Amino acid sequence: YESGHVASTMVAPSTATISVIHNKTFAWAYGGMPSFGFEIFKQETTNAVMSAVLVHDVMNGKGPKNPTNRRKFGVDNALKLFSSESVHGGLWRAPYTVDSLGEASALIYFEGV
Repeated sequence: YESGHVASTMVAPSTATISVIHNKTFAWAYGGMPSFGFEIFKQETTNAVMSAVLVHDVMNGKGPKNPTNRRKFGVDNALKLFSSESVHGGLWRAPYTVDSLGEASALIYFEGV
């Protein structure tokens, strides 16, 4: 980006991959997260979304990921590119942090609420 090349940057959403849910504690917490407005994505969904964002970023000459538009979008630091798009599954609009919900989410999962 700093050298004039299009950059596709985005943090992937919370995803129930095999490596994540292999840890039972994470699997239990992920199971209860929807009760708090969080969506935990399946691997296939995350792959499709991230691929679509990549294609969009590369093909969209008018978007913020194209360095010729950095003034238009106020990108004075390449790290700001992470804030221009997101698929957060509710994480960024929630009134609480994920760290504060682990135990409660696991309990909700076990209660079947």
